Amino acid sequence: MKQVVARVNGMEISREAFDDAVARYIVQLEEDSTCDFEPTEDNLKFIKTEVLNQVIDRTLLLQAAENEKTDVSKESILENLKSMRENFEDEEEWKKNLVALHIKEENLYDNIRQDMIIDRYLNDNFNGNLNITNAELKDYYDRNEKFMKEPDLFSFLEIYSENAGEVKLTYKIIEKENSIDLIQKELKSEGLSPHYHSEIPSYNLPAEVFSVLSDLEVGKIGTMPGPDDGIIVYKLTGKVPGQKLIFEDIKEKLAEYLVQASKNESIDKLINAQRDKAVIEYVDADYLKH
Repeated sequence: MKQVVARVNGMEISREAFDDAVARYIVQLEEDSTCDFEPTEDNLKFIKTEVLNQVIDRTLLLQAAENEKTDVSKESILENLKSMRENFEDEEEWKKNLVALHIKEENLYDNIRQDMIIDRYLNDNFNGNLNITNAELKDYYDRNEKFMKEPDLFSFLEIYSENAGEVKLTYKIIEKENSIDLIQKELKSEGLSPHYHSEIPSYNLPAEVFSVLSDLEVGKIGTMPGPDDGIIVYKLTGKVPGQKLIFEDIKEKLAEYLVQASKNESIDKLINAQRDKAVIEYVDADYLKH
């Protein structure tokens, strides 16, 4: 008997299809070098909720597209499938990729067709001819000038301390010594585990770590709560401010960004409009909790 997680306007989202979507999402997180992903129980609960919302949104868009008789040719689907396969050296690598992404080959044609239909529907409902003048770009640049720069680079020591005694010992060592090598050597001799990070771009730092480091002057120390009631101690050893970006150098990329932002806004409005009139039934909500 097929297990159902949710229904969208009567269309069922099966447990199997949902599990496959969750697995693909996790693979993407693991392959994202900018994402510090840990597969904890709490993370899995969040991921399941996030993925279910994505699957529901995709289902709503597909239903809306089909209601408007949006379709794509068989030839274009096969051409897309061919292009995908050409990215792999041989049949074995191709099949390994499908297994890793939890996609059955017999379902691939329909999946590609649905994705292409949704893409066409979104393009048909988005004003892709949006033109942004040079004056408008310059105005946006001027209003957001403080953000128009390369990311700051942070170098810092990170030490996890289990209790107040270890925090006090850590402070004593890193306050009296400036040499990274000597600090790490002395901390390790006390049974602590320091980690040194060199020139990490601000966008690669977790928000809570960035919040601590951005408030520090070079050579100063900060802390934040750690796992298991511990404390993480940071010493900022270096900061390289990002260079200001020149308008003429980035205006093309800026225009692309603003067009994409406008498109994303239009897509969100389309999805919200579909959700407002949809009948969405969560059949197995408990499954999201474990």
